[in-house]
Amino acid sequence: VTIWGFVAWQARAPAPMINLAMFRVRAFAAINLSTFLLYFAVTGIGFYLPMTAVSAWGVDALAMTAAFLPGAVMIAALSTPMGRLADRIGAAPLLAVGAMLVALAQAGLALTASEALYWTRAVPLLWLSGFGMALVVAPLTTAVMTSASDAEQGAASGINNAVARASSLMAVSLMGRMAAAGYGPITQDTPGFGLVATTPSHISATGTGFAHIAALAAAMSLASALVSAWGLSSRRSGSAN
Repeated sequence: VTIWGFVAWQARAPAPMINLAMFRVRAFAAINLSTFLLYFAVTGIGFYLPMTAVSAWGVDALAMTAAFLPGAVMIAALSTPMGRLADRIGAAPLLAVGAMLVALAQAGLALTASEALYWTRAVPLLWLSGFGMALVVAPLTTAVMTSASDAEQGAASGINNAVARASSLMAVSLMGRMAAAGYGPITQDTPGFGLVATTPSHISATGTGFAHIAALAAAMSLASALVSAWGLSSRRSGSAN
């Protein structure tokens, strides 16, 4: 409600913070929708996988770095070459392929969550997701900047960052409901999603709850890939300058 109220106000304000006319450019609208979908998915996994692994799979907090640190390293190492590649071939292929790799990893998490195998299932899949994001981060910036006119590039970057942050907040809020619904009723043996317990029923219920989250994340990452491939194609996006 707050978001829609803000958009409605910006449409009527005499001096709006956001020029909504920018979204009439197909490429700009597409890259922001793609950003929203992908960051919603990635944040949901990033928030709820540690909760799942620590509360039900017996993984300690330090061991969680094995899943997420390599992805951060790959992003740092590959951002420059991926940015140069995006300049040569365009951002759309890298955004689509990267988001598809993320979707594949998240689908794998959904399918294997019931096995509760952190080191042999979750960790390799998170590395794959990290590599996919490494393909996306720099081209995403390129796509945002080239989808706006020279005078609006600063605003375009700010809007895209705000979209990413808003989607992350929504993911943490909404996916918790999915996890609880997938977890099932609270009993003595199943104290609740995110609570530490070692009973087989709790481990199974937690895996089911996380599988719901991972399945939604995979669907949204796949949608992000499709939006990037369609919306940023040279034939459709046109020029913003």
